[in-house]
Amino acid sequence: MDQIQLSKEEIDALWERVKTNALQNGDYEIIKSMAHARRNFVQVAPSFPDECRNVIDILAEVYHLDAQSKEQNMTPDERLAFHKANSASHMDDLYSWLNTQINDKLVEPNSGLGKAITYMINHWKELTQFLKVPGGPLDNNICEQGLKRCILHRKNSLFFRTEHGAYICDMFMSLIHT
Repeated sequence: MDQIQLSKEEIDALWERVKTNALQNGDYEIIKSMAHARRNFVQVAPSFPDECRNVIDILAEVYHLDAQSKEQNMTPDERLAFHKANSASHMDDLYSWLNTQINDKLVEPNSGLGKAITYMINHWKELTQFLKVPGGPLDNNICEQGLKRCILHRKNSLFFRTEHGAYICDMFMSLIHT
């Protein structure tokens, strides 16, 4: 099977064209991973256990509701309606709590907790797209796990003795991961 070889410049040009078309057509939504926002609170939990527990518990309930929607094999539109009915109130409570912490100066904005709260507030629209976009994911952990495999394979491929050995390994990797 022939492979198409593109130079870095050609790849960059194609990517710019894709971005430009998407921006001109307005046919995209920026969705950020709730796992990233949650991770910020998990990292500072030893220093701020009560505050972080509140956030983590609310997000755990939202993830539990998302798991229920997946177990019931809901369509994207059904899942959206389910989240609007069940998760929106949790997210509204969380947003209110986050703003109270910052606005009432209950948290130092430069502390680890303050930075975690500020990140979540600043990216709220992108983090809550699962309440607005049919099929919008809560997080992109599956994608990140797939990318980790690619990056690990790239690192491992530095140590192949021959180009043929690298080719064979690439074939096995593509079989294993599909």
